[in-house]
Order: sequence, then C-alpha cells, then structure tokens
Amino acid sequence: MKIIILTSTILFLAVYSIAQNKPKALKFDEIVFDEQTPYLEAGNLVKERVDRLAKRLKLERNKNVFVVLYRARVMQNSNRNRLDNIASSVKWSLSIRPELSDSIFILDGGLRQHDTIEFWITPKGELPTPTPTFTRSEGIECPSIFAYQVGFTFDKQTPVVLTVESRPSSVGPYNWTLTGGVIIGPNGRTRLEVDVRQVEGNRLTAFVELEGVPLPCKNRALVLAEFGNTSRLVDEFGRIANGELRGRLDSFLATLFDYPNAQGFVFLYGGRNVQGRDIEARKQLLTSHFRFRRFDANRITVVNAGYREEGSAEIWLVPAGTDIPEQRPSVDAAFVPAARPITRKSVVK
Repeated sequence: MKIIILTSTILFLAVYSIAQNKPKALKFDEIVFDEQTPYLEAGNLVKERVDRLAKRLKLERNKNVFVVLYRARVMQNSNRNRLDNIASSVKWSLSIRPELSDSIFILDGGLRQHDTIEFWITPKGELPTPTPTFTRSEGIECPSIFAYQVGFTFDKQTPVVLTVESRPSSVGPYNWTLTGGVIIGPNGRTRLEVDVRQVEGNRLTAFVELEGVPLPCKNRALVLAEFGNTSRLVDEFGRIANGELRGRLDSFLATLFDYPNAQGFVFLYGGRNVQGRDIEARKQLLTSHFRFRRFDANRITVVNAGYREEGSAEIWLVPAGTDIPEQRPSVDAAFVPAARPITRKSVVK
C-alpha cells in the first residue's frame, strides 16, 4: 500500500513538472498609438519594432507569430483602417522569410483606450491571451466631418458655395457659423451659399457643427473660403510616387480646363540634402506629362523655387490680371551642398 502511494506521488510530481516546463505563448512587444499619432510616425515606429522581432525570430524554431489588434474604444473615422493597414504591413514584412510565410496570424483582441498592437511568439498549437479593457458594447464609432469650398470664386458678386460631408453619412442637421458674409437661405443644410459682397478682404472662415454626435467624438469642421481676384494654392505635396503625382497633375489640368482665363504655376522646391539635378529631373517629369496629355504648354509654368528642408511642390491657379504668388523657400542655396558650385578648396582628395 505504501509503495502504491509513493508511486502515485512520483507520477503526480512528474506530470506537474512537465506541465510547468511546457512552452507557453509569450508576449514579445506592445505598441500604443493615440489618435494624434501621425501615420508616418506610426509606420516608422512599427518598422523598428518589426526589425527587432525579426532578429528574435532567428533564435526561435517551430513557432507562430500572432499580431493582436486592440481598437480604440472611441474610434475616430479617420483612424478606422489604421490598425488593419499596419497589421497587413507587418505580416508582409515577416512573410518575406519563407519559414514564416505560413506562421503569421492576425487576431482581433477587442477594445482598449487607444489603438494597440501586440506581438506574440507562440509554440505551434498555442494561442495568445488577449486582454481587452472594454467590452465591445462600450465602443463608440465617430463620424468624420469634412467641410470645403465648392470651386473657385474670383469676384465678390458671385456667392461663395460651401458644403459639408460626414462619413458614415449623416442626415444632420448641420449648423453653420461664419466670420463674415450673409447666408442665403436657411441654415442647417449640407450645402450653403454665402453672399460675400460686404466682406472686407478676400477670405472668411466657416464653422459647421453636426448635431447628435456622441460626446467623446469631434462634431465640428471648419473651412477657409477664398474669393476675389487672387491666386489660389490648389495643391501641395512632398515626395510622392510617380503614379500619385500624375493623378494630381491630371486633377490640376481639369481645374485649368474649367477656368480658361487662369494660368497654372508649379513651384518645385528641392530638399536640403538634394542629390544631383533633382529639381530639373522633376521638372522634366512634369513637362513631359503635360505634353503627353496634349495640354497647352503656354498655360502652365514650372518654376525652380529654391530649397526647403524636404523636397516639395506647390500648384497655383492664377486668374488673369493677378500677380504671380511669391516663392517661399526656407533654406538658402548656400547651405545645400549639391547647389553650391564646386571650387578647388571644397574638393576633398
């Protein structure tokens, strides 16, 4: 009888020891994004953490990787797809390694205060343990509200037209407040006409508020409306892919077509660390695209506008009889190595 009891005790201790030493799912990292975190900053942060994860995975064998997503309890519409895009990017980055291509999984962990991503390394057959801090019934989805001026008004006799959109769509009502001008017709509509004949200057600011939005959400938008015979900044951007650039140029050509009495100006700014003939190369890309579209080259002027911290471009619509807008470089050419002439003293042998 004593032998049986002793054997049972040994067996129990052996099973307990094996259970204690069994490989477990382990959380490797956690990244929190608040709603103010820019997409570019979030992308750079995730890249650093993924690189660190990839180094660790070289030491792991026969393991799975789980990317656990926690969505913010108050979900602003503008951030709705951020976590999904980041998770897809992480999965793509890790899937480059053939041994991991079938071992990366994305898991919805529920709701937390802010958008959060966790990286877990787990043995085959094991799952991570999500730890949400809110139930799904406590989640609040906020609409995004966009207000903008419709078209261009180059005189004060024509009413300025403003409009507002919300995503997902909402029926309103929308309450408008103006810093100048007189609303033509009733307030509360998505589309508004404003009499600007008595406005001093050539601009006014309009605020629009959507009623019935949950308290934690943003329910306002503003738009700066311009009118009168002044130049308009139509578009502005930094380094973008050629496909997106051509799309923006086509949009600009469509605007010029709608306003046959206006001229187009493109200001190109080189970056402080520009290499070689950067501005000239971009200028040739633009002019060749205009030729490809068979647009009147006399209506568009591409200008080498100097240098800024980062390379960028401005697209201006200039009505007839209006001065060309001033160039606004932020870095003198003397501080741009590629822009300075090479002298005997500056050559390092």
